[in-house]
Amino acid sequence: MAGSSVTDAHNHEAILFDLFGTLVSIDVQRLPRRLIEGREQIVTIHGLDELLAEVMPGVGIAEFLAALLAVSREIETCKRRDHREIPSRERFRRALARLGADDGSNPIADEMSRRHMAALSDAVVCPPDRRELLASLECRYRLGLVSNFDDGLTARRLLKRHRMERCFATIRISDDFGRRKPDAAIFLRACRDLDVAPCRALHVGDSYLEDVCGATQAGLDAVWIDDGEDDPAPALARLDDVRKLPQWLARPASP
Repeated sequence: MAGSSVTDAHNHEAILFDLFGTLVSIDVQRLPRRLIEGREQIVTIHGLDELLAEVMPGVGIAEFLAALLAVSREIETCKRRDHREIPSRERFRRALARLGADDGSNPIADEMSRRHMAALSDAVVCPPDRRELLASLECRYRLGLVSNFDDGLTARRLLKRHRMERCFATIRISDDFGRRKPDAAIFLRACRDLDVAPCRALHVGDSYLEDVCGATQAGLDAVWIDDGEDDPAPALARLDDVRKLPQWLARPASP
């Protein structure tokens, strides 16, 4: 264990989990690559050449990827500032618009997003014990999932693929909800779904800002999944792997 409780054991009724970085991860080595202008780059859209040729035949892959990168940075800035989710498909629509495409290109942008999500899904790694971990907890706690992800359908498909979907009494994905962590609204909605007061819920995630600060500011307790050594406060604990959560929950209360 990489951390320990900083307060007495709490009588939690529900546990909310983050998804990416906590229950599953993306192995970047599995993402597709191709040589572009003499440099190997990650390109997650299969058949990108053909898709561009349909709407913007004069635009090359390098030019499109540069526009996509610029748009992605702008969107990330907006997300951090407003805590509002922007769907994946919108990122591709804006990139094409930046290059001069009109609204008629939206179906191609949507297809780009679908192919991008397919590539990301193929790179997702889920340890084989995750289903058993959740099953060991769902007999004692109401379980929920609260995830920042810009494609709710993909997130749900991943949960189903890895047999975790049925473990959760509520699933809140930022793409579906509209707001994203650290906004309190998504945590509070999950607590209402589970009919539990925020002070009786524990959120478990790997992002200090989104999971720890977001949850605690919404009135929940938090456990930080992180392998560092810094003070985890305001999280109750820092664990280097979510599989250590049952051990931490079973710890005796401080005298």
